[in-house]
Amino acid sequence: MLTFGEIGPQGVALISRARPATVEKGIIKLHDMRVELLALRSGRRDALTGAKRPGPARQSGLGDVGSRYVAWRETTSTDLYQDPWVLFGHDRREDMTYRLTARTW
Repeated sequence: MLTFGEIGPQGVALISRARPATVEKGIIKLHDMRVELLALRSGRRDALTGAKRPGPARQSGLGDVGSRYVAWRETTSTDLYQDPWVLFGHDRREDMTYRLTARTW
């Protein structure tokens, strides 16, 4: 499943790929996801995060793509607009991803 498709310069989209959330015993369960840049013309995908990361599964949203920098927010909540969340940034020139800030309560 693909989510948020913010399209930036040079026709590059910021996407999140994950299996859809499931419901187990009445509780919504998120699955591991990865954030990628997708070149719309060539179809090339560059992963910004790994699919398997430590900690609980997260979902992504509220991202933006620039010619050099990419930013997006992730949360372990099933509601994208609730805490906790982490804001990540990626430098496309240096190919480095950084944790910029977080709200944990």
